[in-house]
Amino acid sequence: MKPHLIDNLVSYSLKGGFPQFVFIIALLLGAIALTYTPREEEPQIVVPMIDVWVDVPNLSARQVERQVTVPLEKLLKQVPGA
Repeated sequence: MKPHLIDNLVSYSLKGGFPQFVFIIALLLGAIALTYTPREEEPQIVVPMIDVWVDVPNLSARQVERQVTVPLEKLLKQVPGA
């Protein structure tokens, strides 16, 4: 069976030094990017978030929405800064 053109190209490129050259350049560029990329270990980000858990057994989803979720949303909208 005769090798395909792509097989020959891959074989030729792996025998030469080009893949090693590309690998070393990629490592160097990655190290430079890590060095010059600004980062902060503990950024001061304020994320307003609250978790509300309500246990309502034996109610359907529609009943929970009407009797719990809607009134709670109205109350939570009154919290300052929310």
